[in-house]
Amino acid sequence: MAFQAFLDLPTEVRLEIWALCLPHTSTCRPRLTPYDSTCWAETNIIEADGRSHRRLNYDHTRLAHTPMYLPSVLVNKEAYSVARPWLTSRHIRWQPNIQFSVPFDPHKDALFLSKDVFSELHAEAKRSQWGRNPDILLQVARRCEVKHVAVDRETEQHFYGDSIMETVRTQFPGVRTVLIVMGEEGEVGKQGTTWERMGTEVVDWGWRDARGSGLRWNEETGGWYWGLGDEKGKKINENLATFLFSLRYAELDFSESSLREVKAVVAVRR
Repeated sequence: MAFQAFLDLPTEVRLEIWALCLPHTSTCRPRLTPYDSTCWAETNIIEADGRSHRRLNYDHTRLAHTPMYLPSVLVNKEAYSVARPWLTSRHIRWQPNIQFSVPFDPHKDALFLSKDVFSELHAEAKRSQWGRNPDILLQVARRCEVKHVAVDRETEQHFYGDSIMETVRTQFPGVRTVLIVMGEEGEVGKQGTTWERMGTEVVDWGWRDARGSGLRWNEETGGWYWGLGDEKGKKINENLATFLFSLRYAELDFSESSLREVKAVVAVRR
């Protein structure tokens, strides 16, 4: 039902209403963005360094922007005048026939690695450099601003926890959190869920913490400890328990790593 008296309201009130129609920062859940192998790039370790001092960089700015639904922005010029600075400050694009899209935020969003992607991850970076700079294939230096990486339950079932963590640390240095996506919210435990088809659909996926145990790194003791729940209690399923167990007792040195948390989440459609 239309509010016929809206145009009779004072301008200041109308502008405030348009502003309230925009998504509030606190309600914007972190996004899950599918991994893209074309984001690997060759960069200088130091700007003045020559070709022999180059390394691989995972450039998150090349990731596809996620579609964003903002119906109120295009109602009229007044609504757009309020939304424009909001869109600009968040680097949200507006293109014909595409509507709005938001870029990947390396400090908030998570890079999603499917089982198939994860099994080929070691080769992806090198493959991107074939025929361009053979010398860089011998280097192990990586650079990545991504802080959160997500793997689905299929990945977690096919790889040991320590092998997942070692691969993530090697390929994406700087990552602080590894998320184990147990499925779509409300569909956890069911077969053939929409979540398993992620990457084939243009869907704005978010994630939310699931009820279950997780691990956090203890700076003082230099080891992992149980968190996000009771000791070995309230786990999502036995697969997650196995993953955490293998990580807890893995002989890996995390003292110099940025990785500090492993937890279970569920995928959420926005």
